Amino acid sequence: MNCPLCLQTDPVVFHIDTFRTYYRCPHCLLIFVDSKYLPSSKEEKDRYQLHNNDSDEQGYVEFLYTFIRPLNKRITKKSKGLDYGSGPTPVLANLLSAEGYTISIFDPFFAGDTKVLSKKYDYLTCVETAEHFHRPAQDWKTMIQLVKKGGWLGVKTTMYSEHINFSSWHYKRDNTHVCFYAQETFRWIAKKYALEMHVEDESTVFFKVRTSSSVLEFIDL
Repeated sequence: MNCPLCLQTDPVVFHIDTFRTYYRCPHCLLIFVDSKYLPSSKEEKDRYQLHNNDSDEQGYVEFLYTFIRPLNKRITKKSKGLDYGSGPTPVLANLLSAEGYTISIFDPFFAGDTKVLSKKYDYLTCVETAEHFHRPAQDWKTMIQLVKKGGWLGVKTTMYSEHINFSSWHYKRDNTHVCFYAQETFRWIAKKYALEMHVEDESTVFFKVRTSSSVLEFIDL
């Protein structure tokens, strides 16, 4: 078995419950489920369509603004962005557009126009999406390559820390949540791809891209 993020071959069993078996990589500290527990595309889409996330849900909008406020400090109205994993209703993109920002959307289930993946952006947002990645090594490299040198990649996903009781952690109960990041995991990603990392809170981190994406393949640990 390989870690799906750093591809090392010696992950260890981290937790077992009646739902799934979880592994942890000793190198990048990603917690993940075995591939046999990955939901099918239909199961994923059905689950996402149950999410009651829209602009009329004030609680959800305020949740998104905990990400938008620190993003606002890093981009300008001239910046062009991409929301990676926009979901069935692109609330984040709609809120940013309403504030005068330019942002496109991509989602493999609900906004699958891959033409947006052939461009470069000043910023990329990935909100409550990274925990769904079946192939995080591929998705992270894709996201970083989409951001211009000097641009920002903003990620929101609840981080695991040692004070969390994993056995009762609500975040792992969703069967589409298949990988979980610690702050140390994000540090590994930052080192791997020569990113400047800024942690805002326990679920929000921003990366400044310092290296041209054309040389990413040559950065190795």
